[in-house]
Amino acid sequence: MTHMRNSSKIEAAFIRRAHGLSGRVQVQSLLEDLELLEAAPYLEDEKGVKWHLVWEGKNIASLKNEAGISPKDRDEAQALIGTKFYILREFFDDLPKDEFYHADLVGLTAFDAEGKKLGKVKLVHDYGAGVSLELSSGSLVPFTPACVPDVSISEGRVTIIPPAEIEVTGSLDGTVEVRE
Repeated sequence: MTHMRNSSKIEAAFIRRAHGLSGRVQVQSLLEDLELLEAAPYLEDEKGVKWHLVWEGKNIASLKNEAGISPKDRDEAQALIGTKFYILREFFDDLPKDEFYHADLVGLTAFDAEGKKLGKVKLVHDYGAGVSLELSSGSLVPFTPACVPDVSISEGRVTIIPPAEIEVTGSLDGTVEVRE
């Protein structure tokens, strides 16, 4: 698998909700190391505003924008719900050969083993039970070596071998039919 950096920023976190009455927020980190959010020189939102974060509890943080202004109350904190924060890629270490930032996978063209185009990687999902790639065709593929044996960021492509689909039909009386 070839690895090359794709975009200049990595999505690192987003604001889930306001916390309390004094402008604090609950932050959902997309990084394994939560301390990187506080240690980063700054976090940048989608509008280009730079922020500094200070952890005050588990997933609870206070924020200051580049002008030194913090949300002063719950209403101002609620206005920030859904805000995504990015960190410059240069702040992160290079990854081992077979690891990828989600941002690098989005937009890659997906091909099957015979070279037929399947679409583009639209989204990368990680709900905790394993990463999946959502293709522009609507297909959802587990991001495992068996289903995605080749990733080439530099060539802008991934090879997809979809898992075998099994359809189970039946009724509430207990009769079941399995079709492959």
